[in-house]
Amino acid sequence: MNIHVQRLMDQYPKEFEAFLKNGKDLPLDIYDQLYGIFFHEMPYGVAKARTGDPYTWLHERLLEEFSLPIAS
Repeated sequence: MNIHVQRLMDQYPKEFEAFLKNGKDLPLDIYDQLYGIFFHEMPYGVAKARTGDPYTWLHERLLEEFSLPIAS
């Protein structure tokens, strides 16, 4: 697991617990921090919110990180 994601989990245990249990969205300030962590992995158009939503991309990336199913 990404060390930076682990640190966020340690900072926000309740929020990540809800995310892991039911895929619940995380607060925007956490997504903002995740953006900084995963920015380099995002397609350029998504990172700039031109061809996709960065928050949706981050949500799906976290689901992958934790091997959780991605809802269609």
